[in-house]
Amino acid sequence: VNDAENRASQGFTLTRGTDSSRARFWMTFEWGGGDIFNAKNVQSMCETEQIFLTGSDYTDFCLLQNSSCAEPTFTISHVFYGTSNVSSCPLLNSTAVSNRAEELYAGVSSSDPDVAALSSFFMEVGRYCLSHSAWTGFKIRAQVVVPLYSYNVHYHHHHHRHHLIYYRISIWNIKTESSVAKTITITTMPQKGTNGRNPIFTSMTRSYIELGVPLEDFQSEFDEESEQQQDFLEYYRDVKTDYFDAFDMESREKQTRGDLTVKWYSQPLVDIESGEIANGDVMLAILSLGFVYAWMLAQMQSFFLGTFCMLQVAIYSRPTT
Repeated sequence: VNDAENRASQGFTLTRGTDSSRARFWMTFEWGGGDIFNAKNVQSMCETEQIFLTGSDYTDFCLLQNSSCAEPTFTISHVFYGTSNVSSCPLLNSTAVSNRAEELYAGVSSSDPDVAALSSFFMEVGRYCLSHSAWTGFKIRAQVVVPLYSYNVHYHHHHHRHHLIYYRISIWNIKTESSVAKTITITTMPQKGTNGRNPIFTSMTRSYIELGVPLEDFQSEFDEESEQQQDFLEYYRDVKTDYFDAFDMESREKQTRGDLTVKWYSQPLVDIESGEIANGDVMLAILSLGFVYAWMLAQMQSFFLGTFCMLQVAIYSRPTT
């Protein structure tokens, strides 16, 4: 942190001065009892965010601003407590929470596009229909409730106003095996979401926390990118442990805090989970082959025949495409 500006003066990109969209940490909250913004729920959402923000290594990966961790503004903590640095998350006055929620709801239809975009970020904005026939080779249609990252659609920027949403997205074209980026307009069906309710309310909300690139000792976010990603993976392994411990998790089951359903997401977490699943599958395959080999040796009572047959099994069980 202390030498960030010196590094910048030497031609390096400012250490952790750029928001890494790939490493962002996302959380979504859902409540089945109507308006999600009540004092108890806000406290629970704040506590969930603080698990990440108070993690031991967060200050080594946070987005930097003026040589200090930047304030995460797209968090429930920031919106209702005025700052994300509230490790104790006290229970707020119900009237204060209600008044702040009303400001958010009013902001959805604000004539100020910045206010409308910020307020809409925390809303359950309904269903979206994505369709763009200009892409040669495919047409995409999808439905989401709260726009988040998806395995095949990545949302880079959005602006919600008058039920039109402008997204810069990149989509993988299966036919040409290439990625394309387009700016599209998505028309919402507001009767299914926040704006279609009278009085207006949302039963879902979300938050995200930025992390910074390039990491220390790297010149830019593209400098030895694989090594920087590996550092993020190591960090997110600790994050995963923190959340598993906080929620007393033994597996990837549905999580709740109070009456809230809580989900969290980051691309490094997806990479970690994918790796663990793949490694588990490989181990099962090895154990299966070992069992079959032992059974053949026992039945044939011939090392040569058992080994030859096992080689045939191993060779012909490989994928051919």
